[in-house]
Amino acid sequence: MALACHSLAGRRATTLGNASWIGCADVPGSADCSSFYEAPNGRVRRLCQEPEGGSTGGCGRSAKLSGCSTPCGDHLRPLGVQSRPCERPAPACGLDQNFTAIKRRESPLDGGRWCGQLTATTGYYAGSVTYNDDDATICESTYIWDSGGQYVSECFYGYIDSGALIGAFGCRMYWPPHRACTPPTQPPAPSFPPDPPDSPPLPPSFPPSPPSPPVPPRPPAPPQPPFRPPLLPLPPAPPPLLPGQIKVLDTEGLRKALEGVAGKAELLLASGRFKLTGAALVVPSAAELTLRGTGADADGTVIDADGRSGIILVQAGGQLRLENIGLVNGRADRGAAVDASGKTTMMDVSIRNCHADNGGAVYSAGVDVDLEFVDISDCSASRKGGAIYLTHPAPGEPGNQIRLSHVRIASCEAGRYGENTTFASGGALFLDGDRNAAQIDRSEIVRCSAHGGRGGGVDSAGAVRMTRSIISFCSAAFGGCMHMRGLGLGDSSIISDSNLSYCSATHEGGALFSTGGRIVLRNRSLLRGGVAPVGSSIMFLGGDITYALPAPLGRWLPNALCKVYRKACEYPPYDRPKQEACLLSRDSCSLSLQSAGQPPNYCMAPSFVQPCNWNTDASGDPFLLGKSLYQLPLAPIEQDFPFACAAGLHGSTDTEDQSSSACGGPCLPGTASAEGTGSCVECEPGFYASNRGQGKCIPCPHPLSSASGSVTCSVCKEGFYLLDSSADPGGNRDTHSDLSGSPTEHCKPCPPDANCSDFNTTLETIRIPRGHWRASGSSLVLYPCRSLGGGDSSSEKRCVGGTTAGGNGYCDTQFTGPECQLCSESNLYLVDGEECKECASLAAAASRFTGVTLGVIIACGILAWAFRMQSWRQRSCIGPPLRFIDRLILWSVAIGLQAKVKILFGFYQVCIVLSTTYSARLPEKYTGWSDRVKEAVSVDVTALFLPVQCVSFSLRLIAYALSPVGLIALLLLLGVGIRVNRWRAASERPRLGDAVRRGILDLTPPGLVLIFCFVPSVSAFVFRAWSCKAYVVDADSTTYIEYMRQDASVQCHTKEHDSITKLAIFLIVLWPLGSLVLFTSLLVPCYKALHTRTPTDLSRAAAFLHREYETRWYWWEAVDLLRKIVLTGVVVLVPEERYFLRLVTATLICSFYAVGLAVATPYKRYEDDILAVATNLVLLLVFLGASWTTLFDAIEEQSPGQGKAEAILGWPDTDAIVIPMAVLVCAALAIFLAGAFVAARRLARIPTIRLVSTKQQPELTLGKGQTWHLFNSHIWSTGQDAVAVIKNELQQLLPGIKVFLDVDDLEDIGALESYIGRSLGILFFLSKGYFRSKECPPASAVTP
Repeated sequence: MALACHSLAGRRATTLGNASWIGCADVPGSADCSSFYEAPNGRVRRLCQEPEGGSTGGCGRSAKLSGCSTPCGDHLRPLGVQSRPCERPAPACGLDQNFTAIKRRESPLDGGRWCGQLTATTGYYAGSVTYNDDDATICESTYIWDSGGQYVSECFYGYIDSGALIGAFGCRMYWPPHRACTPPTQPPAPSFPPDPPDSPPLPPSFPPSPPSPPVPPRPPAPPQPPFRPPLLPLPPAPPPLLPGQIKVLDTEGLRKALEGVAGKAELLLASGRFKLTGAALVVPSAAELTLRGTGADADGTVIDADGRSGIILVQAGGQLRLENIGLVNGRADRGAAVDASGKTTMMDVSIRNCHADNGGAVYSAGVDVDLEFVDISDCSASRKGGAIYLTHPAPGEPGNQIRLSHVRIASCEAGRYGENTTFASGGALFLDGDRNAAQIDRSEIVRCSAHGGRGGGVDSAGAVRMTRSIISFCSAAFGGCMHMRGLGLGDSSIISDSNLSYCSATHEGGALFSTGGRIVLRNRSLLRGGVAPVGSSIMFLGGDITYALPAPLGRWLPNALCKVYRKACEYPPYDRPKQEACLLSRDSCSLSLQSAGQPPNYCMAPSFVQPCNWNTDASGDPFLLGKSLYQLPLAPIEQDFPFACAAGLHGSTDTEDQSSSACGGPCLPGTASAEGTGSCVECEPGFYASNRGQGKCIPCPHPLSSASGSVTCSVCKEGFYLLDSSADPGGNRDTHSDLSGSPTEHCKPCPPDANCSDFNTTLETIRIPRGHWRASGSSLVLYPCRSLGGGDSSSEKRCVGGTTAGGNGYCDTQFTGPECQLCSESNLYLVDGEECKECASLAAAASRFTGVTLGVIIACGILAWAFRMQSWRQRSCIGPPLRFIDRLILWSVAIGLQAKVKILFGFYQVCIVLSTTYSARLPEKYTGWSDRVKEAVSVDVTALFLPVQCVSFSLRLIAYALSPVGLIALLLLLGVGIRVNRWRAASERPRLGDAVRRGILDLTPPGLVLIFCFVPSVSAFVFRAWSCKAYVVDADSTTYIEYMRQDASVQCHTKEHDSITKLAIFLIVLWPLGSLVLFTSLLVPCYKALHTRTPTDLSRAAAFLHREYETRWYWWEAVDLLRKIVLTGVVVLVPEERYFLRLVTATLICSFYAVGLAVATPYKRYEDDILAVATNLVLLLVFLGASWTTLFDAIEEQSPGQGKAEAILGWPDTDAIVIPMAVLVCAALAIFLAGAFVAARRLARIPTIRLVSTKQQPELTLGKGQTWHLFNSHIWSTGQDAVAVIKNELQQLLPGIKVFLDVDDLEDIGALESYIGRSLGILFFLSKGYFRSKECPPASAVTP
């Protein structure tokens, strides 16, 4: 049971004339609730009653108060409201004002916890904080509201034990943080007349009130303008002083006021600290004085003696009442805070840091003292009564009483500073004399001590009545909590519904030490946690100690019913009616104190031996009659008292069950109880109790778990899943299929990326996160859904995950298929990876495709025609772009751009098929940028016009493979058409066949460029007819279901797929083989022309294939094409389940090709050789990295969460593979680039003749029938040696030049004209006698 705290949730305070409405509270014993407000005199009044649920009319004239239905505790006590104005004007505070209302208070029991923190908003109920321990709950509630620009607050603080309220330790005011604020806007409340002056104050516990007559409904109030708070909120005017009241502002005024006090007087002390210098305040005799402050905290009224004197001295005959005051730093021989020789009452008082020889805080010299809502802390006495001392009454005078209600005494000590601690007694309270008595109600004594003495909490020679209170964590030499030294069997000391907990004694009696007198423990009182060498709970040396059941829940005692043992019914025969009445009334007589022989029962006289002391004539207690009692033996008790029920038993409130150590019986399976806890608690998740009477729940073996209250562990714990949901959860450990017998075989770690946090997760109910998909409910492999051209969130929109088993169960309703990449409806197709659009008709797609194709051809034709128009270069509009293109072409020729572009483009064509052709698994954070580049550069023309799902894959395959063929055919037809048109316009017509041949050769270069660009991609697309993505469908990862990568609607190895592969075989002959045959057939006829350097029409048309290569390696383009076809397409023929073999094949091909490039150096430019080798080495490293990451992921899929991949490969994750490979690739590129730069610089230093436009050596070609580039013409007699030197120099400056020199090449002197005709040029070396040579032509023939 928990304490129901006063709730004002959602309420604002209502100003009722000159009073403020506080809130609603339940009236005990009534279905109604009451509203309370504070009148100007500070008293809390009840305004009216209101039915539960409220009404628009509210409580009488309380301005529409409604909803008054929150339950309240029986012991709530609303306090007077203290107000504080805002300090300076500011905008409205709003609803976000942080306000921590509850500050940490000393708890009655250690080991608990504070639950929650308050964040209040202006004008609303702030909330409550709860502190819990095994048997106690502390609750604080705080309310904040606004009243005329002032912030006020109120709290209630208390705790309960075993279902009953034990203490309510007073209410404290906690102010919000100082901040500028303006009260929130609220409508003005109707006025309400003040209470009559004779209205009695509301009692602490609200008594039930008679129901009020029904209030007729009021007409609706007219709308009021909004309340406008003043810009400068002023403090409220103080109420006028009543007769007998004196306002005191400082210490001097206080002393003067006390000097003149006679009779009744009330001093109103202002807020602040009243410093005493040298002498205590004296309340004179015959004075009835009330000292009322503004609050007992630091912001209220504090009287400070500064350690120089006592604080207040009440002379004999005087009376003192203290309210809302703090007393600190008192020092005196006795009663450092209050030395009372006259009656003293305290209410809402705080006493701190006071010290005296006796009675550190309060000393009562034979007078009654009442303390209510008083907090005493950090006080001490050298000898007795660390907090309170009640002295022995004078002979012949009656005893006195001290009454403590809602009092808290903490950290007080007796004997610490005394010279002889033997007499130290009563760390908190000392009662001297057996005629004195103490009443302790709903109070707490904590952490007090009597050093070396008696009674760490209480030391009493008189009767103590303690109800619903706690003494805890106190210490002494004898009686850690209480020391009872009654000298006779007078009034009984009664401890009712209270706890003596966790006290200690260095000698005897950890909780209670008794040397005499009568002590009755009753009504769930408990002694626990005591520590002492002898009598950890009770040390019993004399007197009488009795326990009257019921005991606390979870406790038991052997007991007997206290009754009157009477003599046997022996009336004479003539009194037969009396005899019969006596016999019939034996049971009732045993429970009655009726005198013997009295009608109507005619009970017999009591016998000599009685089971309990009920006889008042023998100082007995008639209260015991009819109670189940346990009479303590005269011996120490070491264990907690009453005795704790054994672990595994549940307690009971029935006295019959509390009479036996069996208590309420054993706990049921699935529940358990610790020793003395009283109730059986269901086992928490992850624990179980399979037997009756278990003292604790057993944790489930790894990796099993259970639900609350389970008798066996039948599910897998969080992070694991149940492999076979049909496994037997029973306890037969001999069967292999038994879940509890072999848990690790049935509960497996959650697969990577999956979520197994749901209770009782099985293989079928594994929660798949968004953005992931699995092929079936039996698969352990989760596949991340690809974005498919959309944003980062597109995969999460399609793949919604969840626990619905099966492929489509993890897809949004609009999507289906593997990775949810297909639209659910057949006439829709996926756009941007997250949206389905309706397919266009086939005719519309075809017409659109045709129009776009013709448009592109016409645009290219226009551009080509404009480029050939030299006159247009001088025009103002189109001239600059054409001239820029001219310069761009010259620059590209100068740097040999064609070769470099071909190398890089070939590298790109291979890289983009890693994920599709090779099923390589590279982390997306490293490949995301390349995928985006691929999507931006690679354009699937057919997908633009024939999207997936709109047409069959066979039709798309035909369109994709034949559309480039059609484009190339159109180009060739265009070239033929141009040549035929010229042939028809020529005056002299050659053969038509020659014109057609020349037309084909004219546009062969752009056709070869198109083939170069399309061959790898088209070949890869065709070969992907065999490319299928496999998805695991079983837990063993041995069964797969495969879908085409290019069309997820086609399942592989079906009839539909077989028809696609047959079509692909035909297209392989057309494209991969056909293009390879075409390149070879064009290059072979160029052999002679290239080696003899005599270009032909065919060699010029096929220059795209051989221009960048050395003559001896002119066929290298065909080899490179074969490499790209194999890497991008042929490897797909390796089965999907052996995808690792594809990577191995690609790695070997790249290795051999890189070595061949390094050895052959087939390119004319040195930097092109280096670039080709570098790109192939990068490809090699990429394939190696892809192989390792793919192998790593495959091992992880086979053994998820077991770390086998790291154990085998040595890498903890794929990042550890990719990052070093990326660094190695960058290092390789840097080394090759540096090598190319150094080599280029060295070549540049070699003295050779170079073209200005290309910075390269000129290509020296020979025309048809020509043999030499240069003919040296000279005379032997004077020029032979010089011409030989010229030839040698030219051969060094122009490597590959052929120069005719007679001494080297002359075979027939008569064939000089033939030699000259076979040379491109003639060098005339005019030396002496050159023109006199007979071979020299006549002078008349020589042109000057």
